Amino acid sequence: MDNSRILIITPAGISLPVDIAGTMVLKRPDISSNEPEDFLAALRDWLAQAEQLYAPTLTDEPTRLLQAGEYRASVIAAVALLEATLRERYKTQTSASSSRPMQLREMVERAQAEGLLNNVSTPNIMGWLRIRNEAVHTNQPVTHAQATEIVRGITQLVQRP
Repeated sequence: MDNSRILIITPAGISLPVDIAGTMVLKRPDISSNEPEDFLAALRDWLAQAEQLYAPTLTDEPTRLLQAGEYRASVIAAVALLEATLRERYKTQTSASSSRPMQLREMVERAQAEGLLNNVSTPNIMGWLRIRNEAVHTNQPVTHAQATEIVRGITQLVQRP
């Protein structure tokens, strides 16, 4: 396994095994410490680097699953990718009806109003979400054609600059 994917957080003063070469180790300051800023900055840096390194992998997961014949999983991963992409875009905005985070439907409608969904209609995307919900909550199978349409459609939407 690639040790750059592992972060060990340990209390200061703890001995570590020698076979963790290449693994990032952060020494957590004592709980009574008034200055955890260095620790928190190092943790933020590691998480930011991991996000940059592994974001392409997450983007490719729906296509990988589709190619492996895992149609249900590919649809679920594609919709999760769409939601994560929209949530990142609208992360500081809340629902119009309350202070809770926006629901996926609201984010899709807002993205459509802003012209971010290319030529894909909101009802078409809502159909994809219905298929995803059926895949998650029932034993309804997802066909190759459905999975291909959804994965390709969402992949094109999230790759748009």
